[in-house]
Amino acid sequence: MALHRYPLGKHQGSLNEYCGSEGCVTRAIEQQRAILKDKSADPLKRAEAIRYLIHFVGDMHQPLHAANNADNGGNCVPVAYFHHNPLPNPVHPDRDEYSPNLHQVWDTEIVERDMEISNPRVTPTSWTKNFARRVPTGRQRTSR
Repeated sequence: MALHRYPLGKHQGSLNEYCGSEGCVTRAIEQQRAILKDKSADPLKRAEAIRYLIHFVGDMHQPLHAANNADNGGNCVPVAYFHHNPLPNPVHPDRDEYSPNLHQVWDTEIVERDMEISNPRVTPTSWTKNFARRVPTGRQRTSR
């Protein structure tokens, strides 16, 4: 499914006209919303639906996903970020991709660096583990 296709600007008509047979993120959001709203749906499917919704809505607000300027969403734009100089992407040496690149810095590096600066003990992994401990009960921990 082409989940990085967005109806940019004003769009009128059905999603089927815009999304075509491949689909698009706006259709995927509607599908996941329907699962989340269905109280009789499997709880694991509903939990997965909320994760997809958060991811898809976040992606729609990521300008590199919404633009099409032939740079593969910023993956082809080398970026020197702090002490990392861009190198060709070793995973895909046949592509014009770099690491770090604009997409990687925007999606990951800036967020992780901000987390480290604000509290060096908080990492994405520790944050995820803390969040996962709270999910099964559906309650937030409160300090007393």
